[in-house]
Amino acid sequence: MSIINSYGYIYLRSHESYDKYNAYKLGKTEDCIGRNSTYITREIVRGEFIMILQVSIDELSKIEIDLQKHFKELGLHISENGGTEFFHKLIIELIKPYLKEKGYDFKEVKYLDLERNQKITENNNSESLNSTDELKTTNEIIGIKLQKWQK
Repeated sequence: MSIINSYGYIYLRSHESYDKYNAYKLGKTEDCIGRNSTYITREIVRGEFIMILQVSIDELSKIEIDLQKHFKELGLHISENGGTEFFHKLIIELIKPYLKEKGYDFKEVKYLDLERNQKITENNNSESLNSTDELKTTNEIIGIKLQKWQK
């Protein structure tokens, strides 16, 4: 079920394979829970989100590009022959001050809180869908009347 969201997320992800390079992955997503599930097939030992910053969905891409550019200019980009979104672990101390300096609105959130909120939302949606007052059978919707022997 897709939920329209006015927030996006900038995240730092840690994984044992990044530790060799003293790196975090800097990424963006509109759905941290869904994003985390995509890593399942790529990681033998699951990594984790080290930092998640909730930002306006309208500024999500701009913020990610701005951060990448800033950290590249500081010489913190780590690139061998893989992805372009890996940066020295020092960025964990630099992200929030930089975003404040640039005037971006953000809020740090915890993955477990996002997970909990999603479960609450799903339960609420499920309860409203399963309300017996609102449910009709297919036959009622299309107007078929069953004979006694068909019921």
